Amino acid sequence: TALTQLEADIAAAPANGTETRVELTDNITGFTTDDIITIQEGQNIVLDMNGYSITVADDFTGRPLVNYGTLTMTGEGTIDSSNSIYGGLGAINNFGTLTIENGTYKGHIYADGAAVYNRASGTATINGGHFWGCAAVNSAGVITVNGGTFETTSCNKTIDDNGNDHWAYCFISSGTLYFNDGNVSGVQGGLAINLSLIHI
Repeated sequence: TALTQLEADIAAAPANGTETRVELTDNITGFTTDDIITIQEGQNIVLDMNGYSITVADDFTGRPLVNYGTLTMTGEGTIDSSNSIYGGLGAINNFGTLTIENGTYKGHIYADGAAVYNRASGTATINGGHFWGCAAVNSAGVITVNGGTFETTSCNKTIDDNGNDHWAYCFISSGTLYFNDGNVSGVQGGLAINLSLIHI
């Protein structure tokens, strides 16, 4: 299957910094929590989505990709965890170096996550793409935005069937943010800067 091939190709990539190009060969559906793929420290993966998508199962929890190495996303694909109402936090959890050239990245609005979470140890560059979730991006590390569309419809009036509200600013930074270009659209708010260094 496409998932088996993707897992094998990433597992086979060396951990010495050598760039390895990995191509998705088909759509992946029903992606489970146990299927979460981790790029290890030292690995340098260029993931060409080839226009395909990764869509999670309805009981999924987390984000399909976790990066501790170097990861470049290209190929106009989609990583969508919004099929999991409360567990679909988003698409990518980044602890390393992440570059996103294009594509679509989604989480569920009720999951209180972000499509891309750039951790305090992470460095991310976004050159394009579409990002949607409770928050589109949450960055505690260093992030540079050169393009892209960032959207959320979450607000304190977004109430789930259990009576809980779900809201976030669309783009959240508590680290260092270089925002050069891009479109940000949020209902509760667009850009939240928390004790960070910002360059716009």
